[in-house]
Amino acid sequence: MDDEQKGRPRRSGEQIAEQKRIGARMRKARERSGLTLDQAAEALGIGGKGTLGHWETGARAVDSTYLSRLAALYGVTTDALLVDAATATLTREAQAVALSFDLLPPKDKERFVESINDRLLAIRMTGSRSPDAPAEGPKPKKSSASR
Repeated sequence: MDDEQKGRPRRSGEQIAEQKRIGARMRKARERSGLTLDQAAEALGIGGKGTLGHWETGARAVDSTYLSRLAALYGVTTDALLVDAATATLTREAQAVALSFDLLPPKDKERFVESINDRLLAIRMTGSRSPDAPAEGPKPKKSSASR
């Protein structure tokens, strides 16, 4: 049964992706706190690891009444669960690139990182941020005697 059949509004692809990112941050926070799914579920009083597991995989959105309890249990802020600190200060465009990167298969991620490293090396060598900047290095400056 999908969300519409259960009386819930259909979620967009972006909402689903964000829910999965929040779930991944929840899982990392739980693991850093040293708790198993069973231990965390019991401490939260949610009956079993199934609900918490669904939150962590992004299969279901975390119930907002549990968000602050999760944060307290894991020793983090609610912001740490909801907002990716690494991308919080990025522009929307850069956040979209970061999200797209996260969705790439490992081999494509590797090629993308190599491409970015090549680009950064070219920028360092030329001192230019132009995407068309040559990779062979900066051009020599003309001496004042030749003017």
